[in-house]
Order: sequence, then structure tokens, then C-alpha cells
Amino acid sequence: MQARGREIPFQAEIGEVSVGSVAAGDTKESSIDGPGYFSAHVVALTYVDETNALRTLSDLTDGAAFHEFKCSFGLSGIIVECLLETRPATLCRSDISVEAFATPAELAAALLTKQSQCDALLAIVFLHQLASFFDQRFKAGPGVYTPLESQPECDAFRLAKRLAIQHGFDGVEVPQPKGIVYSRADFVNEYWRPSENERRLDFQYYEHDLSRVENVVAETYAFTKSFQERTGYVPGGWASYFVRRLEKEKKPFGLYSGGPGVSFSFDPICSNPAEPLWQQFSREYNELAIHRLGAAG
Repeated sequence: MQARGREIPFQAEIGEVSVGSVAAGDTKESSIDGPGYFSAHVVALTYVDETNALRTLSDLTDGAAFHEFKCSFGLSGIIVECLLETRPATLCRSDISVEAFATPAELAAALLTKQSQCDALLAIVFLHQLASFFDQRFKAGPGVYTPLESQPECDAFRLAKRLAIQHGFDGVEVPQPKGIVYSRADFVNEYWRPSENERRLDFQYYEHDLSRVENVVAETYAFTKSFQERTGYVPGGWASYFVRRLEKEKKPFGLYSGGPGVSFSFDPICSNPAEPLWQQFSREYNELAIHRLGAAG
């Protein structure tokens, strides 16, 4: 698509995911243009139904049935083909920073301020340390490829970011460039298959309305510090994306089905899925996030 000056309006953090899985499941990205979840850009699909018949649904002819299918997580049929909307390729500019704060309230306020100052924000919050990595993204005009003058700095940042995500942000130092301009296609991350004992990303996934940022950060911080005092363990951080919701008719079920607005994810991450204390933390935090904080997960 780059050779034709086009792009899909979704910048995947995990590039190996299959199109069929994300067409009928929930995804997230801090999108500069568009909602920020992949299925919003699927306009038609063909699938094999329970009778082994080949069927096609589209937004033009099938309305509610089409939008419901895209929330089915593959339970309504095996997707074999997707038709996606595309757009002229655009460049992105990022300002990267890491900042520390005195209180959870200051950290939450910074998330809201950073998000309001840019076209899209990705944050990795190191909650127990009251610190956060921020990637503020801005529109940088039309373009297909990363400019040559940005290439060395972009390559260094892209490789460090990929390694950090692959390893669950454990022991990887990420550069903090300012004003790097790049093609979003160049920042779709690709990962190697980890060995049995290699650090690798694991995470839980929670959606909150943007209005809940202050309360979610404060309650989660208190819970995390209490868990740390009891067990000595804390997650590696929390990934936070900001996703624009469409009207409920276009996303009737699952995440982002609350009607027009902005959601933010606040997702604890770990570098060892087999760690018993991570599993315990996930079970206990699930109670807090969903039953007390009202998250969708």
C-alpha cells in the first residue's frame, strides 16, 4: 500500500495479529485519525458459517447484522476475507518524554493534559513509581515514507520501543526523541517468537470512560501499593491508549460500545506470564477494575 500512497487507518502495536481476528474482536491504538480500533474500518467481510456455506456481510447492505458480526470474536463464523477502507498515507510526528510526579492526582492530571495537547497519546504509566512514558503524536502532513533526515533517530526509537514491548518494559531503556517524523507503517511492531525463559509481554485489558481518569489512577495506585506491601510485587506498568467511540449502532457489543465519547484503557502489564504473583494480582485487580471502577474488560 505504501507504493500506492495509501494506508489502513490503524497503527497496530502488534503487527503479527491476523486480520480475521481483529475484524471481529476488540483492539486498541491511540489513533490520530479515526476511532482507534481495527473493526471500525472493516466495511465488508466474507466468512464460512456453521453450515459450511460462504457468506458476505457489508455495512451498505446488512446494517445491524454486519455490525453485530464484528463484535462476535469469531463465534459467528470463520472470516476468510475482509474489505477495509483506506486513505491517503500521512506522516506522524512524536514527542517522547518520561516524567515523574508527586501524587496520583498530578499523574492523572498530566495524562489529561498531554492527551488534550496532541492528536493522539500513548502512555506507559509506572504507577508504583508515580512516573510515566508519554508518546504525544501529531499530524505531520501527507507522506508515504519516513523522511531521510529522521531515519537514524526513528530507527533507534523504533527498535528500542519494539524490544520494550516484547519484553514487557522490563530492563529496556527507550530513547526520548523530540519531533521525530515518520511513516506510521514503519512503526507497526513485529516480534520474534520468544524462547521459553525469555521475558515477554502479558497484560490485562480494561476500558474506562475518559471522565474516570482521576478516580481510576487514584484507586489503582492505592490498590497497587497495598498489594506491594502484602506481597512485594507490582506489575511492570500500565499501558494507556485513548480511543474514540462511535455511535452504539456501529459497535453494539464489547469494548467501545457505550456510544459517542472517548475511552482510555488502563492495562497492567507484566514480563512473565507464569509469575504466580502476577496471576494473583490480575485476579484481585479484576475485582477492583470491573466491580468498583466500572471498567469493561
